[in-house]
Formats: sequence, C-alpha cells, structure tokens
Amino acid sequence: MNKKILINKAFLAVGILAFFVPALVSANYILSRVDITLETNDRVERGEEMFFEGVIRNTSSQTLEDVLVRVPIEDGFEFVDANNGGKYSYSDNSIIFEIENLSAKESEEFSFTLLSTKDLGRNGSLEAKAVYTGPNEEQGDATAFAILEGRGIRMSDQAALALYGGNSFLPDSLLDWVILILIIYFGILIWKRIKDEQPA
Repeated sequence: MNKKILINKAFLAVGILAFFVPALVSANYILSRVDITLETNDRVERGEEMFFEGVIRNTSSQTLEDVLVRVPIEDGFEFVDANNGGKYSYSDNSIIFEIENLSAKESEEFSFTLLSTKDLGRNGSLEAKAVYTGPNEEQGDATAFAILEGRGIRMSDQAALALYGGNSFLPDSLLDWVILILIIYFGILIWKRIKDEQPA
C-alpha cells in the first residue's frame, strides 16, 4: 500500500471519529437554549450614571422554567436602580432578574443603572449570566458581555471571552473542538486536491 493511500485513509478515519466521538463521549451535550445580550451607549466616566439594557430570548421550541439573570457589579460601579423586576442583592453585590417561565421563542427585556466610581479607560467589562431549567430538568446557562471602551459595545460571548481572558481563541467545548478538527480536515483535503491537480 503506497504512502498516498495511507494518508487518505488516515484522514478518512479522523473524519469518522470527528462525527462519532461527541455521541460516545458526551451524549448529553446540549447547546444553550437561550440567547442573551447586554449593551450600553453611555460613556464610561467617573461620577456619571450608566444605563444598561439587555434581552434574553428562548431560542428553543419548549418552555423554560426558573429563568434567572444575574449581573455581578464589578469594581468601579455602584448600584443605582433596576427595572423590569430587578432586585439588588446585598449579599453578593449583584442584580437579580427573576423571569421564571419563558415560553418558546419568547423574549424578555431587562435594564438597570449603575454609577461609575472610577475611570475604567478601555479595560472595563460587565457581564450578565442567565440560567434556566429546560426539559427533563436539564440545566443550562448563557453569558453576555458589555465591553466598555469609551462607549459600550455589544460583542459576542466568544469575542468577549477572547479579549478578557477566557480561553483566548481556543475551543472551550467538545463540540467546538470537533468543528475545528473538521475545518482543518477538509482544509487539508482541499489543499491536497489542488496540489494533486497541478501539472508535474
């Protein structure tokens, strides 16, 4: 068996494993059933109030229960006010929004006001984390970030995690690793096909 055939079979084996490993290793792996955003258009300046608003949406086809959004108040901020039923928790310096049930495809807004107590420059961020109970008592969560750099800019979860520590741009779940492997695998196959078709 020549070298070329061995290489092709090796790539084929990797592709098959990439498809079946998730089912063998983690049959209960489920993507989040909610999407959450958090943003502000207020400037980050000491002594001024900043208004934040967010939306949580049930992206699934089933009702979610015990839905809760928690916003930890970072150093450099003080709580002022919360709308949409939000309550300030003195025990852990956070804002809690108890949404309870969220029907399929339904969205709920939440908003709050904080006082900026120091200059954050271009390094500030604020997060909102949602948790819920899904079908069969399945527990899930999702996180949104408001990145504060002169003006608040809404960014995706992965971009915010990459900018503020997290796992940089490396995958942080089994599914992400599988996707990365598949991208590399098919990229190499395309490269090999192009190279083989080039005239000697």
